[in-house]
Amino acid sequence: MLLVPLIFIPFMAFLIGMSWFLAALGAFTRDAGYLMITIVPLFMFATPIFYSHAALPPPFNFWIYANALTGFVEVMRDVVLFGKLPDMIVYGYTLAISVFSFYFGYWFFDRYRNVIVDVL
Repeated sequence: MLLVPLIFIPFMAFLIGMSWFLAALGAFTRDAGYLMITIVPLFMFATPIFYSHAALPPPFNFWIYANALTGFVEVMRDVVLFGKLPDMIVYGYTLAISVFSFYFGYWFFDRYRNVIVDVL
């Protein structure tokens, strides 16, 4: 349980980056809310929350990591439920996704900040 903050901090960076990106996107298109209503349930069932990624057949076992939330769920499951250290490759993947999401979301929001003010 002492490793949970090491998982939560990158997860929060991922969420902040996605929030910045979606906030900037939502200022330009009003349909972003309708798109999210469709995508969120899809991501919920495409993320291995209710099942393990090992339960998938071999071709899908690799493609499940295209969903950015898969790494966070797997690492948290290993630490909290199974009490073992996370796989360092998956943890590195989650760190890379977090850093990319954080900086890309900030860059996108900062680039269109003046335009967003004019739109509002």
